[in-house]
Amino acid sequence: MTARFSFPPTLRLRKRADFLRLSHDGNKVHQSHFLLIYTGRADGSYRIGITVSRKVGNAVVRNRVKRLVREVCRHAFPVFPADYSIIARKGADMLDLNGVRVELEKAFRQVSKAR
Repeated sequence: MTARFSFPPTLRLRKRADFLRLSHDGNKVHQSHFLLIYTGRADGSYRIGITVSRKVGNAVVRNRVKRLVREVCRHAFPVFPADYSIIARKGADMLDLNGVRVELEKAFRQVSKAR
């Protein structure tokens, strides 16, 4: 039963080369606590990578932010097939689940308007 609620590795960006390609070739959407970088995919699927630097907080805080972002992305799938990199900025640790949801939904709406 928990498998359908998981965020499987096939939906994650895992390799450094993918993150570098995104940062070089991708389009950016800025929010107050997150930066969303994306680039389209031809195969109709999407992948998400989450980055939280030490500027956000210690390991416990960074892992909490990543869990919240994964939870939002698991429920609100991205709007079109692409690779997405979500980078948390300072202050992201102060958000609760609803705050993260609101900011990422705004970012995904901006992506859909740009397409």
